Amino acid sequence: MEIGIDDQREIDSKLNEQIRVKIRSNLVSAEQAAHRTADRTERRILALILGGVIVGAFSVYFITRSVVRPIDQLVSATDRVNRGDPVQRVDIRSGDEFEILASHFNQMVAERERLDKMKSDFMFMVTHELNSPIAVAAGAVDLLKGTIDAPNEKQAKYLGMIHRSAARLQHLTADLVDLMKLEGGRFSLRPQLTDIHEPVRSACQSLAPTAEERGIRLQYPSVDAAPGIVLNIDSDRMEQVITNLVRNAIRFAASKVEVRVVDEERECLIWVEDDGPGVDENDLPKLFDKFYRGKQMPDQNKSGSGLGLSIVKGIVESHGGTVQATDRGGRPGANFVVRLPKHG
Repeated sequence: MEIGIDDQREIDSKLNEQIRVKIRSNLVSAEQAAHRTADRTERRILALILGGVIVGAFSVYFITRSVVRPIDQLVSATDRVNRGDPVQRVDIRSGDEFEILASHFNQMVAERERLDKMKSDFMFMVTHELNSPIAVAAGAVDLLKGTIDAPNEKQAKYLGMIHRSAARLQHLTADLVDLMKLEGGRFSLRPQLTDIHEPVRSACQSLAPTAEERGIRLQYPSVDAAPGIVLNIDSDRMEQVITNLVRNAIRFAASKVEVRVVDEERECLIWVEDDGPGVDENDLPKLFDKFYRGKQMPDQNKSGSGLGLSIVKGIVESHGGTVQATDRGGRPGANFVVRLPKHG
């Protein structure tokens, strides 16, 4: 059977169409397969990148932690040393330079503690040795006063100078002994239930002549001014605290010193206020440091040893309380407040 030209053309056209369809189908399949492969490859690359980022982040964290943590430990310990706080040994076991540095730091702290103990023991011994001759000198002056019926002006002047100097030395050695006991952990209290007004009034009454001599009006709670506030305290040591604070206030006051006792729910507050020049804000951070005397303090008021407020702080903290200087809200003078727990 012969096939005509038209038929042949039709057949060729159909074959060509089938071929084109087949090719298009294969191309689409190939393109889809390529897209799927590309998607899988992209996901794998993203997964690898993400995994790398996570691993890198953890690596950086652990490396940084291994470097920063020992540095933080050393910085914290150094800060405690600078503040004078008790320092625990730095325990770094990294097997590198940080462990060597920590070992040297621990040796330095141990040496400092040894030297501090030697200093405390020496000062404790010296103050005890000084007490006897100073007491003898003070007693001799008193005897001389009693044996001379009517000392002339020059004799009275010199006897007064010797007596004041001996009293000042006795006060200084007593402060040094207390300070050494506080620093060496040998300071002990004999607490008993006591009305806080008793040591407050006793301290103020003993300083009343000094205040009167300086023309200072000393105000403090009278016997019937307030109900009793019973605390578990060492009365003698608390009287020492009030005496130091009131003596300082009298030294700086212009005309008045006021002592107040405030009863609060959980604590008792003892305020000592004066109307003197006040405390410079630059002196506040170091006000209770031993031997520190304010830069703004007038020269005539620098006769103290610089130990009184440090001893006050130690005694108050031994009772579980706090002491601080506060602002008088624009008014002249200084405020000191002692806070004592009511259940100790």
